[in-house]
Amino acid sequence: MDGKEYRIAFLTVDWNYELVESTLHGLKRYVDDHKNVHLFAFDCFGKNLDNAKDRSEYAIFDLPDLSTFDGLMIQGNQIVLQRIREKLEARIARARIPAVSIGCPMDGCTLVRIENQRAQHDITEHVIRKHHARRLVFITGILDNSCPEARQRRDGFMDACEENRIPRENITVIEGDWRNVTGKRIAEDWLEKGKKLPDAF
Repeated sequence: MDGKEYRIAFLTVDWNYELVESTLHGLKRYVDDHKNVHLFAFDCFGKNLDNAKDRSEYAIFDLPDLSTFDGLMIQGNQIVLQRIREKLEARIARARIPAVSIGCPMDGCTLVRIENQRAQHDITEHVIRKHHARRLVFITGILDNSCPEARQRRDGFMDACEENRIPRENITVIEGDWRNVTGKRIAEDWLEKGKKLPDAF
């Protein structure tokens, strides 16, 4: 890399979440090896509830003047409020800087992602074939926003069940929202109602 100094902004949510922590560690390794790259991280704990607390959390994204940066990285799959992503898309267009979104398509950004549908298909197939699961429960992420990850993962799960001839009555899909507390509530509700445990959640 040339000797120019580069200022890169990174926008993300929830620094103690494994996905974000891993990304931050990777970025730190990169800037440690490239002393002319300066990373500015803007992180919050906003979720998907669109309440006063979440709105105040996301306000940290309003702090940087994006036009003063050489590039922008957004952990788009962590920003689950669609209107926040749309607001950022408009600011990126005005700033006219190179931008990358991780995991979620955003206007004005190059998309870096995993093959969610294939990955979930392979995980589900492993549980079915190697662990002989025949009754499965799948808890989704947020299905009703513009980020396709949750739908792709659900579709991968359903594809694997269909290919492995799991009867439809043995499959339960519960809509979630990516939050640990929601998974905990679903599990507790399942147990409190005395439902028969599936072979796999």
